[in-house]
Amino acid sequence: MKGPSLLAYNSAKFTDVDFKSIQRIGDSLKKDKNGTKTGRFGVGVNSTYHLTDVPMFASGSKIVMFDPQASFVPGINPANPGKMIDCSNRNSRALVESLPHVFDPLKVFGCDLSGREFDGTLFRFALRTKDQAEVSRLSRQAHLLDDTRDLLRQMALAAPTMLLFLKNVECIEIYDWKANDESPIMLSRTQLGNASEELRRKRSYVLNAQSRVPSQPQVVDYILDIDTTSNAHSGNNSARTTEPSRVLERWMVCNQLGGGNASIMANDPALSHMKLVPWAGVAARLSPACEVDGGNAYCFLPLPVRTKLPVHVNGYFELSSNRRDVWWGDDMAGDGKARAEWNKSIVQDLAAPSYVRLISTAIRTNQVTPETYEMLFPQKDLSGPWKVLGQTVLDGVRGLPVLYSKSTANGDWVAPSKSLLLHDDKDVKLSEILSLDRVPLVLFKSSDLKSILLQSGACKNTSTPDLLRRYFAARKVKSNGCLEASDKKLEYAEYLLAYCKSDLSQVQYSSLSGCQFVPLASGELGRFCTLPAYDQSSFSQLRGMGFSKLQCIHALRISDNVVDNAMEWLLTNRYSDGAVSVQDGVDPYLVCSESIASLLRHSVPDTFIDLELVNDPGLKKFFTSGAVSAALNILPLQDDMLADVISKAIPSDWRGSDSAPWDSKKEFPNVQWFINLWRYICSSNDVGTSLKAVAEQFCIVPTNQGLVCSLSPGNSIVSTQGLDDNIIDSLVHVGVRTLFPDILPSDLVVPPQIYNYIYDSTRDGVIRAIDAASRRKYVGTSSLEGGSDEMKDNLFNFFTSRDHCPISIPCKVMIRNFPIFRSYTNAEASKTSLVTMSNSLWYFMEGPTEQEKMFMTSDFLKSSSSMEEKLLTLLGAKIMMKSVFFKKVVLPQLSTANTDTSDKVIEKMLLNLPSLCADDHDFAAFLSNAKFIRSSDGETLRSPSQLYDPEVPTLLALMSQDSFPDEFYMQPDILLSLRKVGLQSTLSWDTVLECARSIEKEATRGDEDCALSAKARGSELLLFLDVHAETFFPEFSNKNKISRTGRLFRKMNSALFDDSEEKQRKKELHAKNIQDLLSIKWMPIHTQPPQRFLPWPEHLDSVAAPIDTVTSDKMWLASYSKRLVDGDVHSHQLKHLFGWLDTMPLKDVSLQLRMMSKTFQSVKEQGDLQKIDEGTQQALFGAICQKYSSEVGRIYHILNGVESEYEMDVIRSCLHGSFWLWMGDGFVSSDHIAYTSSINAQPYLFTVPPDLACFRNLLSSFNIRKTFGTSDYCMVLIRMAKEIKENQAHNWGLEQVELAVNLVQKISDDVLRLKDLEIYAPTQNGDMEPVGKLVYDDAPWLSKDLPGKKGLVYAHPKLSASVCDKIGVKSVRKLLLQSNADMISFGDGVVHEAFGQSESLTRRLKNIVEMYPEGTQQLSELIQNADDAKATVVKFVVSTKQHGTSSLLGQNMSEWQGGALYCYNDATFSARDFKNLSHIGQASKLDKLVTTGRFGLGFNSVFHWTDVPSVVSADSLVMFDPHAKYVPGATDMSRGIKIRFTNTELASQFPDQMAPYLLFGNDMKSRFNGTLFRFPFRNSVTAADSEISKMQYGVEDALNELISNFSKVVTKTLLFLRHVQRVEFYTENDEGGPQLQFYADVSGREEVHDGTAQQQQYGLSGIRSLANNAVFGATQSNDWNAIANFISGDESQPISKVSGNWFLSFVI
Repeated sequence: MKGPSLLAYNSAKFTDVDFKSIQRIGDSLKKDKNGTKTGRFGVGVNSTYHLTDVPMFASGSKIVMFDPQASFVPGINPANPGKMIDCSNRNSRALVESLPHVFDPLKVFGCDLSGREFDGTLFRFALRTKDQAEVSRLSRQAHLLDDTRDLLRQMALAAPTMLLFLKNVECIEIYDWKANDESPIMLSRTQLGNASEELRRKRSYVLNAQSRVPSQPQVVDYILDIDTTSNAHSGNNSARTTEPSRVLERWMVCNQLGGGNASIMANDPALSHMKLVPWAGVAARLSPACEVDGGNAYCFLPLPVRTKLPVHVNGYFELSSNRRDVWWGDDMAGDGKARAEWNKSIVQDLAAPSYVRLISTAIRTNQVTPETYEMLFPQKDLSGPWKVLGQTVLDGVRGLPVLYSKSTANGDWVAPSKSLLLHDDKDVKLSEILSLDRVPLVLFKSSDLKSILLQSGACKNTSTPDLLRRYFAARKVKSNGCLEASDKKLEYAEYLLAYCKSDLSQVQYSSLSGCQFVPLASGELGRFCTLPAYDQSSFSQLRGMGFSKLQCIHALRISDNVVDNAMEWLLTNRYSDGAVSVQDGVDPYLVCSESIASLLRHSVPDTFIDLELVNDPGLKKFFTSGAVSAALNILPLQDDMLADVISKAIPSDWRGSDSAPWDSKKEFPNVQWFINLWRYICSSNDVGTSLKAVAEQFCIVPTNQGLVCSLSPGNSIVSTQGLDDNIIDSLVHVGVRTLFPDILPSDLVVPPQIYNYIYDSTRDGVIRAIDAASRRKYVGTSSLEGGSDEMKDNLFNFFTSRDHCPISIPCKVMIRNFPIFRSYTNAEASKTSLVTMSNSLWYFMEGPTEQEKMFMTSDFLKSSSSMEEKLLTLLGAKIMMKSVFFKKVVLPQLSTANTDTSDKVIEKMLLNLPSLCADDHDFAAFLSNAKFIRSSDGETLRSPSQLYDPEVPTLLALMSQDSFPDEFYMQPDILLSLRKVGLQSTLSWDTVLECARSIEKEATRGDEDCALSAKARGSELLLFLDVHAETFFPEFSNKNKISRTGRLFRKMNSALFDDSEEKQRKKELHAKNIQDLLSIKWMPIHTQPPQRFLPWPEHLDSVAAPIDTVTSDKMWLASYSKRLVDGDVHSHQLKHLFGWLDTMPLKDVSLQLRMMSKTFQSVKEQGDLQKIDEGTQQALFGAICQKYSSEVGRIYHILNGVESEYEMDVIRSCLHGSFWLWMGDGFVSSDHIAYTSSINAQPYLFTVPPDLACFRNLLSSFNIRKTFGTSDYCMVLIRMAKEIKENQAHNWGLEQVELAVNLVQKISDDVLRLKDLEIYAPTQNGDMEPVGKLVYDDAPWLSKDLPGKKGLVYAHPKLSASVCDKIGVKSVRKLLLQSNADMISFGDGVVHEAFGQSESLTRRLKNIVEMYPEGTQQLSELIQNADDAKATVVKFVVSTKQHGTSSLLGQNMSEWQGGALYCYNDATFSARDFKNLSHIGQASKLDKLVTTGRFGLGFNSVFHWTDVPSVVSADSLVMFDPHAKYVPGATDMSRGIKIRFTNTELASQFPDQMAPYLLFGNDMKSRFNGTLFRFPFRNSVTAADSEISKMQYGVEDALNELISNFSKVVTKTLLFLRHVQRVEFYTENDEGGPQLQFYADVSGREEVHDGTAQQQQYGLSGIRSLANNAVFGATQSNDWNAIANFISGDESQPISKVSGNWFLSFVI
């Protein structure tokens, strides 16, 4: 320790916590509750043993020295391997002053060891020499002085970066203290040049933050100015120095506390043991060079981890065990996975945001320049967490202005996501264009940075054709932009178009959409765009309405193809100036030829492309390409666009007008313009299409009236050739116009389609002209509507007289609309009015009479001559026949006509019926259903088929008066005609149904007389149908059966002549009539049961629907669900129809069985049988049972024959939950019956009787069991308990008790299901109670009146103890223990494992016993345990005494009442001792290492002797039972019991059990101030059943051997004990109490001076003196013994117990 050393000084003084922490090297207290300390004397301080074997330090007034090997510092041993000297003590100072070569090196930096407080800490690490290294048990590495100087020089170079993330240190100085110098010489000083209180607050923020995990991230950023001064020495011994060098560095440090997943993990309670602190930061050097050569990872100090980043990264990283790597990986689990996830969160959520802020802040505050800023960005080749950090940072700066662009207005910083990188740096033209447009173009010095930014996605924009297309598509107008430059915009646009389309195929031209590159005839630029699709069907629809092509497309596009909205727009705006312009995104630019361009150039030059302005031939071809027009808004002119061309070319007031003023001398449009226009129209490939495109929309036809009109028939322009002046005047009078002469040039071939719009002078032409004029509103002219009646008659005569000229169909339609025809007014026979024939159909009659004219309606026209009739016929009027006249005209008006008039008309019609029927064969059939006859009430009109012949007496008796015709029609001739048209004379199906409905209506009136009357009428109707069944129901008649040949001829006749549809209709009608008859309630029924005890519903009506009835022979099958017919029916057809011959439905039969059970039970409960004498009662009950037996068997027979599963489901649903099984004297449920039963449990459970066994199919469908199960017997017990509770068990006696006992015994056999069942059991008083409330008396030696037994409910004495245990009846013994005992777990925990290989407790104990030798070692273990408990006396007793076995805690304890080994000591168990004892096999003695052994593996060796060890101490008796089969209440979860016996009666309640423990003053009643172990010997019986050991103990030879062997070693056992003073050994047998055999005691523990011990102590002392004398001197040992020991570890954990680990960590 005299040689060279390394000194380390800091200005902080040790606190009490520091002194305590440094004693726990390897287990530092540095992780305080916040976990914010960097490192306080933990594993890091241990690294100093690389340098030295004896570290020492001074702080305050104390000096501390460590000597882990106990080889250098006097007065120490491995248990206390250190010394602390307090210099404030005079003797201590004297010792220090006597060893100057040891302590003088500490007198530096203000430390004088004078006893006053040294306000700092100074460590000294004496460098390990080569000689020391050879014998050192810490390290074989020697350290030379020069090597240490090199180490310090390296530290001086790293000092600036060491200050970056420290929280308090502001200055690091390096000194060299040469051998002959009085004081050290400073080699370098590194300090903060801008230290301030604000900076100190920020640097230590993580220590002083209000919350370790704030709710919001806390940002702590600052600048560090680090000043480093270095002094270079010339030679080892020279004091001369050259000029000191000085380096000034500026660093930016950005930190963050909390954020993201890091905060979540730090707050996670499951990770609290990791003491996670979400703090991280980065630091970058700003000057003198903005560069860091491959940054380091920090955990406040640099780690040997290179990140390859241009910054240093600090954080509370989780490190590898050697602190040389940051924990990282994705193939971990548990804490390893959490540590890796924590480091990932550190870099992603904390370091990355700090790094982003660093870059952004450095640029924003001008700490870097455009020339140096690139050095701050992450570079390539990153890996692990630093790759994650770099990517996260690049993602974070994506939207921040951190890239410099010279192309912006004044040069500015832009965000990577908004920057543009030049795709080709050599494209000068493009660079010129983009610069002129002020695009944020960024150029990099480092191609690597450009590549990284692109790869990471931070920068995405390069000047590719695609990006420029997107840019110019979104570009807005800019002042002086590249496309706004007046002199070069066409040139730039042409270049950009060629560049932007260079990578496009024809199918990709739509990508140019939005680019303003289209040259227009006006000299401006248009914008490309894709045009929305339009619906072709809607387009065709609009085109068919006369709208122009481009305008239809425009309307559909702006209305989203909603044709109604498009039509509305067209109707409103198609002629506006806006409709002829080009709307972006809607309309195309036209590519026109010169001829069309000349027409458009005057008006709309900005709507089309002038190819003459395009210089590039390739672009000319591009604009005329079909692919372009298909993808973009470029469209070559087509023939069907004439209307669009004219719309754009003509004046706006000519659009959409029928006419407009026009002067032939006007400059534009002039006559020549019209000639050119019509020449273009006539030269079209499809003149018809061209004319349709412009017709009726634009004024292009000039007239003699000074107007230009649209090409429309509605303008009534005619040629006057061939017409005289009167006709011409008439035509002009009604508004017809004449064509302007010579408008069509003579050299033009006029297509005939033009004359579709100009009328000639034929009759058709005149009609069309008049029609057009009448439709057009023209001021100053008359119309045909306003003409006089005389003029209209003249026109009618004109068209009549020209009958030689044909009239076309359209003209027929037109003339029908002329008001020149006369019709009847339906008011007077002779009055007419002028009307048009515009209605769909008109009539006239040949020679109508005056009476018939009274019924003529306004759709009849007047005709006076054959020429008029010919014209009317030509125009579509029809001649109406007389029969049709009556059908369609007369009869519909009868309801509103005068009665006398209508009667006369009908009378004449009926009298002329033969002639009318001759003209119309269907006339009679029509009248049959026509309502034209007044009934007898005189008001209602009915058809003949609805009325009955008044001359048939039967009908008069059956039908009401309103069913016959009025008295006016009673004349024989009229009745004869009515019979021919359907007057009813016979009884029909309708009559029968009407009668049935009236019966139903009468029966439901609620009156008793009405009910009887309805039943009587029903009987009469039933009788009528029974007699006439063959008439109404021929399909059920046997007489209709014919031979095979007859059936063949009938089929042939039906196929050839029958109307299949009519036949089918009649068949359906007949089926409906039958269905109505079956569903109407008219059938007479019984209202009371015809037999006694027959199931019967309540409140029956007197009639019912036939479908709901059965005959009396089936009353016992369906009396409840069906009604019984009250009457006889003989007709087989009628029985078949009503379903009385069908098999009864299973649902009705099943319901009948259910109701028979209810009826039988009701009879018994209501006591009907009690109202008669006993003899009659028995006879009647027998008769009822006999009747039920016969009828039930009949029902069972029907149900048993069911084979369909569906039908069986119907039966089960009806009988579910009911008592339906007949036992001969009552019904039972299917749940209460089985084929066999081991117990006769009637009247609760039954077996299938022999007369029911034959119905096995029915029984099996209800899952009748083969025998009863445990749950059935439990339900019986529950029912029995309920009957007792409700006092229903009137005859409860021995039979019932015997049944209950038998049932409980039977139930106890089903061990596996007992836990899931609710069980009742009989009590000793004959009641029934749940087993949870019962106890059985297994302590008969105690009176039942004693406390604890009084008030208990005892199970019936016939229930054995084993049965009671199985079913859950509690034992009296267990109840007595319950309030004073706790279950003890052996701590094995194995039973809690749900899956996996495990080792049972008994198997583990067996292994321990096999490994731990048998003999006196077990007794020594017990003595050591007592010594650990500070006992002074230990007593052993070997007993062969046999104790009683009657009053035990449990019957199984009887085998352990024999011989035993006792161990007594005078210490009392603490709560911790009881806890340790309950964890045998895994004791917590390591928590208190000063103990030799507290119930650990050594204690387990007692299982050599016993399977049931026990101990009495303080207030408790503890028994262990690893097998869980001896101690009452022991289970796999609780392998023992702890009984509190003080202040209880347990000693008197269980005297035999407590007797073995009545030793050494223990009375098992009061507190026992000592501890008594009892280990009952394993005998032959228990050894055979033991899973721990098959060795029995307690035989005389084995006991004698144990006693003899222990007597030989007992004295040696006492040698190293600390508290035990005396050990005694006793024996005991049945003849008396314990007898002392031998003992050993210790009179006092003082230094022993016999030869052997002295020689050993001298040997040890001699070895230590060789080292101590070399440094400290041989005479100082006594002084050193006066110095306080400074041990590594607290009082409960001295260095002697942990030194093995302490050394192991460094040897490795």
